[in-house]
Amino acid sequence: MNDLVSVIIPLYNRQNTIVRAIESVLNQTYKNIEIIIVDDCSSDDGCKIIENKYKLNDRIHLIKLKKNSGACVARNVGIEAAKGKYIGFLD
Repeated sequence: MNDLVSVIIPLYNRQNTIVRAIESVLNQTYKNIEIIIVDDCSSDDGCKIIENKYKLNDRIHLIKLKKNSGACVARNVGIEAAKGKYIGFLD
């Protein structure tokens, strides 16, 4: 069995690029991956796009921070939620 890899993506007002980032991870040949997207209180439609496009994909997890805290905090929240043996970041 392959070890789970957690990929953490901090998100802040990137509605125009988030789908491309997610798809780049999903298209990897290694498939035992979870994607944890941590939204840092974006004011655009990035979360709505993720919720609509990936609502049936159980490998994708969206966490919404309650206040804007910066990319470092978003990454740390993602690390805490990660279930994988290995962790990667996609900024």
